[in-house]
Amino acid sequence: MTVNSASAYPRRSLWGWAAYYWGNHGFTTAVIVVFFPIFFRDYWSAGSSVELSTLRLGIANALASGIVALSAPLLGAIADRGGHGKGFLITSAVFGSVMLLILALVPHGAWMWAVALYVLAAVGNFYGNVFGDAMVVRVGRPGKLEMTSAIGYFAGYAGGGVFLVLAAAMVLAPQAFGFSGVATAVRFSFALAALWWLVFTLPMLRWVPKVTRTEVAGAVQAVRQGVQQFRRTLRHVATYRQVWMF
Repeated sequence: MTVNSASAYPRRSLWGWAAYYWGNHGFTTAVIVVFFPIFFRDYWSAGSSVELSTLRLGIANALASGIVALSAPLLGAIADRGGHGKGFLITSAVFGSVMLLILALVPHGAWMWAVALYVLAAVGNFYGNVFGDAMVVRVGRPGKLEMTSAIGYFAGYAGGGVFLVLAAAMVLAPQAFGFSGVATAVRFSFALAALWWLVFTLPMLRWVPKVTRTEVAGAVQAVRQGVQQFRRTLRHVATYRQVWMF
């Protein structure tokens, strides 16, 4: 199987790829890092002790990270063998953003629903990063992969920063934006983060081409080859004690 070289892709594929990180980092900065932990404690887990709320949040983050850590290597191998990386990324983005949108609708005190939807949204976000990071060798030109990676990082933190400023402004001055209070502003910022994520996924959908192969592995074959590749990777990693322990 052969894949077109990265130099064959138009430059706009790079900007389409970078736009995805601009969009999904609104969720990373505003939701995961800043507002969800506080809002979960004060709104969805209201009435519980700080220790219990923190435990629930820790379990949620551990679940999301664990699901991705255990499954991403296998799914990545399947995506690589079947040329489904872009499709997996788009699916992850849509799934994660829809879960985040529903999260914004969870009522006061419903901490179990908040945890479940947060975990699913985070899984979609983490998967998106896994499949997006794998695209760097396709959208970057040979010898320029470090610069390509830097563009992705810059776009992610710039987009996340811009969205965080917007969300913080709404939360700090909710009446100025027409909200009845802080809770309404925070929930709206979650919904807006979902839409921000979806909208900036569109350039990826339109501008980054699918992998062109002389032989496209079918679904069953892709799974079989992906499992084999995953096993080879595990055997290889096992030879590096420090990596295996990590």
